[in-house]
Amino acid sequence: MSGVSEPPLVTMALGVGEPPLPTMAPVFNNSMDALDEGDYYNGFFENDPVIWNCSYLLGPHEEGIPTFKFIVYGILVTVIGFLGICGNIISLIVLTRPKMRASSINCCLIGLTIFDLIVLTTSVMMFGLMTLGEYFNNRTMLNFLDSLIPLFIYPVALTAQTGSVYLTVTVTLERYVAVCLPLRARSLITYGRAKIYVSCVALFAVIYNLPRYFETHLIDCIEDNTDELRKILFPTELRNEPLYKEVYITWFYLLFMYLIPFLSLIVFNIFIYREVRTANHQRNQMSRVQKKEIGLAMMLMVVVIIFFICNLLAFVINILELIEFVVDELTQFSNLLVTINSSVNFIIYCIFGQKFRKYFLKLFCSARCCPGAESRRTLQSVYNNSVYGDRSFTNGRTQTVRLSSFTGTNIQRANSTMEKLPGNQYTCTPLLDTSRTTSFTPSRSPSLGEPQNKSALQGMKPL
Repeated sequence: MSGVSEPPLVTMALGVGEPPLPTMAPVFNNSMDALDEGDYYNGFFENDPVIWNCSYLLGPHEEGIPTFKFIVYGILVTVIGFLGICGNIISLIVLTRPKMRASSINCCLIGLTIFDLIVLTTSVMMFGLMTLGEYFNNRTMLNFLDSLIPLFIYPVALTAQTGSVYLTVTVTLERYVAVCLPLRARSLITYGRAKIYVSCVALFAVIYNLPRYFETHLIDCIEDNTDELRKILFPTELRNEPLYKEVYITWFYLLFMYLIPFLSLIVFNIFIYREVRTANHQRNQMSRVQKKEIGLAMMLMVVVIIFFICNLLAFVINILELIEFVVDELTQFSNLLVTINSSVNFIIYCIFGQKFRKYFLKLFCSARCCPGAESRRTLQSVYNNSVYGDRSFTNGRTQTVRLSSFTGTNIQRANSTMEKLPGNQYTCTPLLDTSRTTSFTPSRSPSLGEPQNKSALQGMKPL
């Protein structure tokens, strides 16, 4: 993959990948006899005051775009990308709720959601909007994207891609520790450590992709028809260095963006699957916390499976590029799959994440679309503030009961409200029996040997 005839970088590669640099490919493939890359790098342009003709530098311009590219990039990538952006924003809002973000796994998922959001935004700009601009011949949009994509959007997209890949590995490793090494989980997967893991992944992504910001720059040329000054993209000396292309772009990319993440995900998920399968046979003997950890592991296994499905084609394309075999339609379909992969996590969280779904409905489900939701939340607030007050008592066994001045009137009001709720299945069962007492006076807790006809609420002492 070296020399003047090098094909444009077009593979997605696990997140965003290597899109065609908008005006670099014609320079490589259609260079004129009197002009080649060596002329430019020897100072041909820098020392010559002449401003060159754009068509002379870029070669003939192809009118129109293929139908397949327009459908995949212009329609599907754009629509799915925008829907995915909305889904990731909602996921970010839900996951950053105070009661959600306190766990280590949610801290990692917040980082993953941010990277996926960047991936989708840059993907829509590089593929969707660029294709629409070409289709409708919107020169203003094309000139803006031509100057912005290679210098900023393209490197940022690759940085977000790297972060998304390695945070997927981090989440899988976190679930491996929680499920397969539960005795070490308390010390290894704390919320503080999770923030360190996410920060390290982000720092690695930035450092690894730092050379991408220095691969291209812009020069001026004049359009044939309009005599307008236009900026076009040219590769820098770094981008044209054979060793750089051979080692960093080809082999490092294959190693760090495919082999290491893929092998890590395969190995860790095999161990997680074996543990989940064993746990399902002993589900009745598992504690509530163990069931929760297994449920999270299953949800993230679905995330990883979809990750493999959507990125496998990109891996194959990168292998084919090593033998200089490029099929544009395969690349375009691969980019669509990667866009889908960054868009579907919100749906997975809603299907498999009970707590996520609960907070999502609480935040975004109005009283109109969820009848009784507001009444239930109001009743729950009244119940929490009245039944469970500020003072705590224990019955001497396993339960802790919070008591305050909760009278029979409060109980009757709560029972009456509960009966009025639509679809309530406990309409015949009062919260507490109001026929015997209307207030509670804490005293000494009864022992297990005392007669059964004594009220358990008469013998409670403070903790």
